[in-house]
Amino acid sequence: TGALVFAIGLNLAPSAMSAITATGLDCWIAFATITFVCVCACWGEERIKRFPILLGALFGWIIYFICGIFGIGPGIDFTIVRNANWFGAPPFHHPTFTGPAACSTVPVVIVLVAENLGHIKAVSSMANLNLDAYLGRAFIGDALATIISASFGGTGTTTYAENIAVMGASRVYST
Repeated sequence: TGALVFAIGLNLAPSAMSAITATGLDCWIAFATITFVCVCACWGEERIKRFPILLGALFGWIIYFICGIFGIGPGIDFTIVRNANWFGAPPFHHPTFTGPAACSTVPVVIVLVAENLGHIKAVSSMANLNLDAYLGRAFIGDALATIISASFGGTGTTTYAENIAVMGASRVYST
């Protein structure tokens, strides 16, 4: 379980590194944010320890906002938010099936099954429950959700380690 989540993190690391090393200011804000998250997680009171990532994101955003006000950094541009359509439906596309495209997704499916299994095992371990009897249902549910999503031009669905981390932090395991 941990190895799979670790591998996913390693694959995402280059993207994070390119984002935080864009400028010196970005690097310092990232360092301050990570330090804040670690302090919250290690020395914060019980309520603070449950939300260190959320608080860290808010902390980093506030620092970036303040740096923009004082002209230290580029600031936060709200133009996109201001001009965005706040209500509406996404464009729908009908799928086109081709043999090579279908064959290229097989390795992805194998990885997603392993990821799903790892996430179920992680939840099982955190909740001290044996969820092995529900593996088939979880795989079928994930597959059906992906089929329905793809039928309307959407992306595939998967389980998310972030949600599992929230369950671990909040100790709420019900749906």
